[in-house]
Amino acid sequence: MPLLKLQMNRKLEPEDLEGLLAELTDQVAGLLGKPKQFVQIVAETGLPMFFAGTGEPTAFVELRTLGLPPDRISPLTEALCRFLHERVGTPPDRIFINYFDMPRTHWGWNNRTFA
Repeated sequence: MPLLKLQMNRKLEPEDLEGLLAELTDQVAGLLGKPKQFVQIVAETGLPMFFAGTGEPTAFVELRTLGLPPDRISPLTEALCRFLHERVGTPPDRIFINYFDMPRTHWGWNNRTFA
Protein backbone atom coordinates (compact mmCIF):
# COMPACT_ATOMS: atom_id res chain seq x y z
CA MET A 1 0.00 0.00 0.00
CA PRO A 2 2.82 2.48 -0.15
CA LEU A 3 2.75 4.34 -3.44
CA LEU A 4 5.79 6.33 -4.49
CA LYS A 5 5.35 8.54 -7.53
CA LEU A 6 8.53 9.97 -9.04
CA GLN A 7 8.53 12.66 -11.70
CA MET A 8 11.83 13.95 -13.05
CA ASN A 9 13.25 15.77 -16.01
CA ARG A 10 16.11 13.35 -16.55
CA LYS A 11 15.33 10.76 -19.22
CA LEU A 12 16.22 7.16 -18.42
CA GLU A 13 16.62 4.31 -20.88
CA PRO A 14 14.07 1.49 -20.39
CA GLU A 15 16.62 -0.89 -18.85
CA ASP A 16 17.81 1.83 -16.43
CA LEU A 17 14.23 2.71 -15.54
CA GLU A 18 13.36 -0.91 -14.75
CA GLY A 19 16.35 -1.14 -12.43
CA LEU A 20 15.38 2.13 -10.75
CA LEU A 21 11.82 0.87 -10.18
CA ALA A 22 13.13 -2.33 -8.59
CA GLU A 23 15.57 -0.44 -6.36
CA LEU A 24 12.92 2.07 -5.29
CA THR A 25 10.58 -0.80 -4.42
CA ASP A 26 13.24 -2.23 -2.10
CA GLN A 27 14.02 1.21 -0.65
CA VAL A 28 10.39 2.07 0.12
CA ALA A 29 9.63 -1.34 1.60
CA GLY A 30 12.72 -1.17 3.81
CA LEU A 31 12.29 2.44 4.88
CA LEU A 32 8.64 2.00 5.79
CA GLY A 33 8.85 -1.57 7.08
CA LYS A 34 6.07 -2.58 4.70
CA PRO A 35 5.79 -5.82 2.71
CA LYS A 36 7.40 -5.50 -0.72
CA GLN A 37 4.37 -7.11 -2.38
CA PHE A 38 2.25 -4.04 -1.49
CA VAL A 39 4.70 -1.37 -2.74
CA GLN A 40 3.79 0.40 -5.97
CA ILE A 41 6.19 2.70 -7.81
CA VAL A 42 5.19 5.04 -10.63
CA ALA A 43 7.94 6.88 -12.48
CA GLU A 44 7.76 9.47 -15.19
CA THR A 45 11.08 10.51 -16.67
CA GLY A 46 12.11 13.00 -19.31
CA LEU A 47 9.39 15.47 -18.29
CA PRO A 48 9.69 19.15 -19.06
CA MET A 49 10.46 20.46 -15.57
CA PHE A 50 12.15 23.57 -14.23
CA PHE A 51 13.23 24.24 -10.67
CA ALA A 52 14.59 27.62 -9.56
CA GLY A 53 14.37 28.82 -13.15
CA THR A 54 16.57 26.15 -14.74
CA GLY A 55 16.21 22.80 -16.43
CA GLU A 56 19.06 21.24 -14.43
CA PRO A 57 18.20 17.81 -12.97
CA THR A 58 15.17 18.03 -10.71
CA ALA A 59 12.58 15.67 -9.26
CA PHE A 60 9.21 15.71 -7.55
CA VAL A 61 8.25 12.78 -5.34
CA GLU A 62 4.94 11.86 -3.73
CA LEU A 63 4.79 9.14 -1.10
CA ARG A 64 1.38 7.91 0.00
CA THR A 65 0.97 5.24 2.62
CA LEU A 66 -1.09 4.05 5.56
CA GLY A 67 0.24 4.81 9.03
CA LEU A 68 3.11 7.23 8.43
CA PRO A 69 4.46 8.42 11.79
CA PRO A 70 5.55 12.08 11.61
CA ASP A 71 8.94 11.24 13.14
CA ARG A 72 9.73 9.00 10.12
CA ILE A 73 9.34 11.79 7.54
CA SER A 74 12.71 13.48 8.08
CA PRO A 75 14.70 10.21 7.84
CA LEU A 76 12.63 9.24 4.77
CA THR A 77 13.44 12.56 3.14
CA GLU A 78 17.14 12.13 3.78
CA ALA A 79 17.16 8.56 2.46
CA LEU A 80 15.12 9.30 -0.67
CA CYS A 81 17.16 12.40 -1.52
CA ARG A 82 20.40 10.48 -1.03
CA PHE A 83 19.13 7.61 -3.18
CA LEU A 84 18.04 9.88 -6.05
CA HIS A 85 21.29 11.81 -5.90
CA GLU A 86 23.44 8.68 -5.97
CA ARG A 87 21.28 6.74 -8.44
CA VAL A 88 20.24 9.39 -11.01
CA GLY A 89 22.37 12.42 -10.13
CA THR A 90 19.61 14.74 -8.93
CA PRO A 91 20.97 17.05 -6.21
CA PRO A 92 18.98 16.94 -2.95
CA ASP A 93 18.38 20.70 -3.12
CA ARG A 94 16.49 20.17 -6.39
CA ILE A 95 14.05 17.56 -5.04
CA PHE A 96 10.65 18.24 -3.51
CA ILE A 97 8.86 15.45 -1.63
CA ASN A 98 5.23 15.43 -0.49
CA TYR A 99 4.00 12.88 2.06
CA PHE A 100 0.45 11.68 2.51
CA ASP A 101 -0.70 9.54 5.43
CA MET A 102 -3.89 8.17 3.93
CA PRO A 103 -6.89 7.18 6.04
CA ARG A 104 -7.47 3.43 5.81
CA THR A 105 -11.01 4.14 4.59
CA HIS A 106 -9.58 6.00 1.59
CA TRP A 107 -7.32 3.26 0.22
CA GLY A 108 -8.91 0.54 -1.87
CA TRP A 109 -7.40 -2.76 -2.97
CA ASN A 110 -8.73 -6.15 -3.99
CA ASN A 111 -12.42 -5.15 -3.95
CA ARG A 112 -12.29 -3.47 -0.52
CA THR A 113 -10.61 -0.81 1.57
CA PHE A 114 -8.10 -1.30 4.39
CA ALA A 115 -10.62 -0.11 7.03
